[in-house]
Amino acid sequence: GGTTLVIYMGMKQMPMIVAGLQAAGMPLTMPVAVIANASLPHQAQVVTTLAQVQEGVRSEALASPAVIVVGEVVREAGVLPLSEMASNSLRMAR
Repeated sequence: GGTTLVIYMGMKQMPMIVAGLQAAGMPLTMPVAVIANASLPHQAQVVTTLAQVQEGVRSEALASPAVIVVGEVVREAGVLPLSEMASNSLRMAR
């Protein structure tokens, strides 16, 4: 249950996004995933919390293009290796 936010191309606005979510009452423990270059061979991601997302992005040197996923869904599903999923989907479609 709960809210899931998917934010496209929000890397430059990350400080404002985090501050806005905190101001709106989102707990600092809320799971967050940031996936850069999703579905590409050089995909990279970080799974963390709202409190640590900015540090996680810096430490992993993630940059745009990226998708930010905020919500309990991150805890439930984890982050799948999307580049492998895309390859598997292409193989299945053939």
